[in-house]
Amino acid sequence: MKKLFTLVGLLGAVMMSAQETADNAGEGFRIDWNFRAYGIYPIQLGDHSLAKAHDANIGYGLNMGFVSYDNFSLYGGLEFVKYDVTDRARIGNIENSNYTSVYGAVKYKIAVADNIALYPAIGLGSTVIKQRTRNKFFGEQDGTELRLGLSANYSVSERWSLFLGTHFIYSRLQINTSPEYEKFFGQANQLQLSVGIQFE
Repeated sequence: MKKLFTLVGLLGAVMMSAQETADNAGEGFRIDWNFRAYGIYPIQLGDHSLAKAHDANIGYGLNMGFVSYDNFSLYGGLEFVKYDVTDRARIGNIENSNYTSVYGAVKYKIAVADNIALYPAIGLGSTVIKQRTRNKFFGEQDGTELRLGLSANYSVSERWSLFLGTHFIYSRLQINTSPEYEKFFGQANQLQLSVGIQFE
């Protein structure tokens, strides 16, 4: 938990230290639509179900920004990743676990060149993990997540850009099980890598 608070503190420091040189400073509140589509590769960290008993596939995400104030922007998104079960002794007779996340976040623009910008971000989300075998669902877990990340945009034109991103995501999941298994099935930590395209 201390590491999580340290990451939040560092992210806040980066945002505040860059505010004086930000290129949109003073623009105030505005409607600012943009749309992102991207691929995801999650790297699960720690001793929990998704890390120890699953293999991740490449997932996908969509998000949309709609409101900005100076260099701060509010956006929301949806992500989906399918995991293949590799240890049925721990998980049960399940083939896949589907991880879906709906989230909202705030990002801060730091212009580093005419066509390059960095976006540190922090957000909260709602998570659902559904277990399935073939076309049958065998249960689900609901939870919440905290997201901390950084993306880099390269503007190809005024209308679209390419971006790379990395996010640390901590998920807390609801589980009804024996106390010794609560941590294994009740949380997840991942480093998420993403690449995609943004339309203005």
